[in-house]
Amino acid sequence: MTRFVDVPAGGQQQEEDSVLLLASSFSWEATKKLDVVSELSLAVPVGGSNNVLRFMVGTEIDVWKSLDFDIKIIIDHQSDPAPLSDGSVPLKTDLRLFFGLGFDF
Repeated sequence: MTRFVDVPAGGQQQEEDSVLLLASSFSWEATKKLDVVSELSLAVPVGGSNNVLRFMVGTEIDVWKSLDFDIKIIIDHQSDPAPLSDGSVPLKTDLRLFFGLGFDF
C-alpha cells in the first residue's frame, strides 16, 4: 500500500497494488577477510495503476570480524506520479544512495 503525504484537495490518500518481485544474490570471497555480497531486485507492478519499477543493487563488505560496511543504490521510477497539493508533479525517477555499518551477532 502506498500512502501519499501531500495530495490535492479531494485527491486519493492511498493506493493498493500488487507487485512481482524478481531478485538475485551473488556472494564472492575476494580475500580471506573481504566478502562481497551483491543483490539485485526488481519490483514490477501487476495490474495496478501505480506503475513503480524499483532497481536495487547492494554490496556488503566484511570489514572486521562481525562488522560490515553496506552500500545500497535504489532507483525508483514511477510512470505516473501523483500530483502534489500545489498542483506540481514530482520527478518520475528517484535515486537513493545508502551507506551503513552492520554488526552480525
